[in-house]
Amino acid sequence: MSSHTVDFHRLMEQTMFAGVGANYPGTKIYTGNAKWIEPINASYFAFHVLEGDTFNANVGSKKVERTAVVLHIAVYTPVETFERTAIEMAETATRLFSNLNFWVNSAQNVNFRAASIKTSADPKSNKFRVIGTVPGVRDVTV
Repeated sequence: MSSHTVDFHRLMEQTMFAGVGANYPGTKIYTGNAKWIEPINASYFAFHVLEGDTFNANVGSKKVERTAVVLHIAVYTPVETFERTAIEMAETATRLFSNLNFWVNSAQNVNFRAASIKTSADPKSNKFRVIGTVPGVRDVTV
């Protein structure tokens, strides 16, 4: 993983942890690189940064390497929790990124578009799940 990718992932995780900590203190967040014990009877977030193919592009007079990115934010709640609570949690988390631009470092920025939210039951854990996705592009100046 290049240092640009590491910086990007770090900033996204820091933003997610700070935002969730401020809005839902004590709520756990699962990330792919963390030791994890799933909470039995509590709500939690799952946060994943997905990256697509990278291609060369021109933005104004700058040459950049552009990568499609998607932030995948899932909220898992016990079955007894009201659906509205889970949706509210997902919307709050996606608003941390939705329609925003982040300057990762001097050579890299990320532009996110509007988020989408959908609900479903998780077949594995039997918990109610709300999935928020935030699409965007990450540009690294070449």
